[in-house]
Amino acid sequence: SHYHSGRAAYGGRRVPLPTMSRFTGMRHVHLNEGIITRTEKLVRAGLCEEPSWLKAFKVHPPPPPPLKARKGVPKIVFPTDKLFGIREARQRQMGVRQEPFYAHGEMQSATLMFAQRQWDLMAKHNMSEYEAYESVEKEMVSLKAKALTQLEGLATNLKVNGTAKASFMSAPKAADQMAKWQVRLEAQPWAEWELGQQVMLDHWICTVALEWGWEQERYLRDEEFEYALGVLRHAIFPDIAPPLDEAAAAAAAEVSAMEEMTSSMEAALEVEVDPALEEQVNEWYSEFGSWQTKVYQTPDFSTWRDSEKDALDQWILTKCLPKQAA
Repeated sequence: SHYHSGRAAYGGRRVPLPTMSRFTGMRHVHLNEGIITRTEKLVRAGLCEEPSWLKAFKVHPPPPPPLKARKGVPKIVFPTDKLFGIREARQRQMGVRQEPFYAHGEMQSATLMFAQRQWDLMAKHNMSEYEAYESVEKEMVSLKAKALTQLEGLATNLKVNGTAKASFMSAPKAADQMAKWQVRLEAQPWAEWELGQQVMLDHWICTVALEWGWEQERYLRDEEFEYALGVLRHAIFPDIAPPLDEAAAAAAAEVSAMEEMTSSMEAALEVEVDPALEEQVNEWYSEFGSWQTKVYQTPDFSTWRDSEKDALDQWILTKCLPKQAA
């Protein structure tokens, strides 16, 4: 019973059947084989009958099993990662935080842009890491200066020639958008707009009037760019007040502080006055004026009548000195 009954298929030899322990212990040898190949071997060895699905599987084989995933997520390293870290560290040492920000529909990073340009110079122009860094640094300084010049130049041009002759107004879409902004300004002053609405208007000026991308628009964080943009904003929309320069802003702040301090002092000194006391004060000033006129007309006190002298002394004792002294 332990031998295969179909020994005629093996030349009359008695072939022992493998025990379950021997069979399962050898399964690791065939793990890489497909199910069709393993089944055919078992059928040829007489270990099982041919299953009904084998012919169908040969015509339409099943998809291969998925590859085994490696343990852990592989770390992807880009050529710019090292350059990015160096630039970020140097910016941090100088107190500059180039944080990523959302602009033009996606997240932008000035530090990543710097690293990418540095890598392009190293790969395409065979520059060293230091040479490429210095080159991109000079390029960034030049780009910032050029953006400020363009911003100030457009504001000056609009002051001289007017908005109607501006090049960006030749596009019908830009003209329609500006008309809508103007209607909004007429309905509500710009100073009363919400911050988000003010930012949207400045973004429109940057993208339409200046044709800037995010690389230039990020400079608006600097005070000089913020002031220049305010001048351009006033040149395009005269209803918006122009920004104050540093001296005017300081003077306005000082005046505002003085007005606030005066208002607080007046509020602190404001007390309720007794009407009877107020009448006594008015009476005293009236009597004081009469005696002052008498002294002016008759400066020599020795020529006064005794009754006048007594009356003056009595007025001083009763009206000018504390009651306890009288």
